[in-house]
Amino acid sequence: MPPYLRHSLLVLTSLAAFAEIQTQHIVDVSAPIGRIEPLWHFRLRTKPQGGGVYQLRTGPILKFDLKQRFSLIGGYYFTRTQEGANWNSIHRPFGGIEVAASRRFVEVDARSLLERFLVHGGPDYFRFRNRVRFSPPKRSSPYVSLEYFVDAGGFRSVRYSAGVRREFAKEISVDINYFYEQGRAGTVANRHMIGTTIHFRDHSLFVDSDP
Repeated sequence: MPPYLRHSLLVLTSLAAFAEIQTQHIVDVSAPIGRIEPLWHFRLRTKPQGGGVYQLRTGPILKFDLKQRFSLIGGYYFTRTQEGANWNSIHRPFGGIEVAASRRFVEVDARSLLERFLVHGGPDYFRFRNRVRFSPPKRSSPYVSLEYFVDAGGFRSVRYSAGVRREFAKEISVDINYFYEQGRAGTVANRHMIGTTIHFRDHSLFVDSDP
């Protein structure tokens, strides 16, 4: 193994060892209407090592298929997050695009979103996120992804994700997923996130564990 690659792996392993372990649990419901798919999203996050539930989020998402493999995405989240002894509110409108390509053994989809965080009692800011994901083109399958986050200060964080999606009924599928996020100092603390997601939705579109 080249020395620079070995060094990079050692640094990443060291950072991951000191990261906090959190959990997230998501439920989303959609009602596809032709090329338009409205979806309602709910998520909670916990810190098992100290405090229990620390964040609740909910809101609508709308996807519009311009072509078979090209979609526009828009939505809004209302979030309540615990910071110390207080709970703060965040309004978060967002919009972007998603593009997918499929081959015999793998499906690749890329998504770019621009988000605006309107923070009660704090500074508002924009965040830009780009994700690429790989999965076999099956309804029940594993997947891996890489997502890069940028704000006005430049690099904000990077997220390495993996999961398994399993279809249990015609309109129900479940994800068990994990990501490790490495963030810029003073913005996002390094963390491990273990999650579950239940989707009540049409399976012609690839499910999303964390929009």
